Amino acid sequence: MKVKIRFSIVVLIVSTIFNSSAISGGQELNILYEFPNEKQMIDYDYVLGRGTRFDADDKAIYFCSQRQHVIFKIDYKGNLIQRIGRNGQGPGEFNLPLIPYLFGDRLLVSDNGNSRIQFLTLDGIYIKQIKMIEGISSLVSIDDRLYMLLLREYGNALDSPIIIGQYDIDGHLVKYFGEPFQNNKNFYYDNAQTIRSYQGQIHCLQLYGATYRIYDRVGNRIRQFQLKINPLDNPEYRKTGWLYAYRSFALGENKIYATHSGKGEIRINVFDCEGNLIYSQSIKQDTDEICEVSDMKIIYQNSRTLLLLLVHYPDTKFVLAELGK
Repeated sequence: MKVKIRFSIVVLIVSTIFNSSAISGGQELNILYEFPNEKQMIDYDYVLGRGTRFDADDKAIYFCSQRQHVIFKIDYKGNLIQRIGRNGQGPGEFNLPLIPYLFGDRLLVSDNGNSRIQFLTLDGIYIKQIKMIEGISSLVSIDDRLYMLLLREYGNALDSPIIIGQYDIDGHLVKYFGEPFQNNKNFYYDNAQTIRSYQGQIHCLQLYGATYRIYDRVGNRIRQFQLKINPLDNPEYRKTGWLYAYRSFALGENKIYATHSGKGEIRINVFDCEGNLIYSQSIKQDTDEICEVSDMKIIYQNSRTLLLLLVHYPDTKFVLAELGK
């Protein structure tokens, strides 16, 4: 009898972990807007390219279009406010821009095709540039320091433990820091991660796993833990053949908002800063296609806490949703 009881408890625990819809508090997000719509794309002649990034304040969204080599500045209903830049190599021109980053009253853009970071006003007026030797996949800041996730990590992860570069505002290297992630899934990008800055610290989340690290501003690791829900441990999730577990995350109110992909669904798991699950929410679509989030951010607007997602299912669009409590 004791064996049966223990076995039942184990089955219950495992099934709860594997079935994220069984998590207490799991419900669909309250979606406010999805944009751009077809009319906006035709009227403003803009299309969101797949796999690119954005940044946003409470007034506008800045989106890097690698397809058109420009920055789209749009409002929260999908209307185009301004098209910043054009294709080229001169000041204010771009070649494969990847990351827009709001740095106070300036807009920083990683202009990877031209091996530089450009500083612009929020209206797109060129200020200066920093020349870079390496490509950049993430860019954050703390005070007057820039932290860049360098593309040298990809394809040579085990031989390249240096993954984050700290630079001053003029682009001079201060130091490298970081260390490889351990991954037994044998994926090609074993050391890939996403970084964010929050409350004077650098937060890192493993791309193909659930390892979470926090560094102080000088690169000392403060702590490391595992998010208690790892999508790659779910047999149903693995059947999709999709590798982007927790491809992006956001931070707000001492919570970690991490998204993972699935067939016809995007799930947002909300953790505390020790990796414990608080609640789970989802966006469901009437499709068998894989739904993917490439970037996300917490937005505080009109006393509400909103979640802005750049999603692909399969069309690329923004989803603005109100977060649950």
